[in-house]
Amino acid sequence: MNDDGIWIDTSNGEEIMVYAVSSSVVETEDRLIIPAYGGNALNWQNMSKTPKSRIFFFISTDGGKSWKLENVDAKIADNVWLQEPALHIVDENRWILQVRTAVGTSPGNKGELMQSISDDGGKSWSPYEKLGFVAHAPEIIQLKNGTIISSFRWIDWGLSITRQAVSMVYSVDRGDSWSDVIEIRDCGLPECGYPGMVEIEDNKIVVVYYTPGGNSIASKVISFTEIY
Repeated sequence: MNDDGIWIDTSNGEEIMVYAVSSSVVETEDRLIIPAYGGNALNWQNMSKTPKSRIFFFISTDGGKSWKLENVDAKIADNVWLQEPALHIVDENRWILQVRTAVGTSPGNKGELMQSISDDGGKSWSPYEKLGFVAHAPEIIQLKNGTIISSFRWIDWGLSITRQAVSMVYSVDRGDSWSDVIEIRDCGLPECGYPGMVEIEDNKIVVVYYTPGGNSIASKVISFTEIY
């Protein structure tokens, strides 16, 4: 580590950067986009020395042969860690980005799920806004009828964690607002979640997630009713 508590490569003095991915690759007509989070390697002896993680896109325009790194420049407080992003492209202009957050010295601290929206195809982003609940590892899909669904590991977190559940919310206005949290599976106190989703025929969604304590993988079929 250097004098500022930052991990560096001693051969050249460059800071060591680390990135991680927890959601699906997003494909457009001309690009592959990997939503990632990270930054400086963590200083476990003094976490306050580590700059807070931010969101980045790894972007390929040649089918994955090469990649470039772009920072998502959306306004956020300096003491907030941004993690586990999910990106959904509604159309050419509107992009929705949701992220797990943590506040303070550790990336494991409490933080609400936040969202930023781009209405110019990812060129600029709105300031991050809280969605009103604590959640990790969102995954976003859009149904054939236009409804957008975000599923995640929901945490009942007051002074301490008391319960967790695989849960979801939905939006019928292109991500401007979201429903109340809908529980898919109550896991009690053990950790569970990190769901993935796909729409199948007959107005159904398959949700796949890891069970309490990470002991196994399970799935659930959710039926929905269209209202006109």
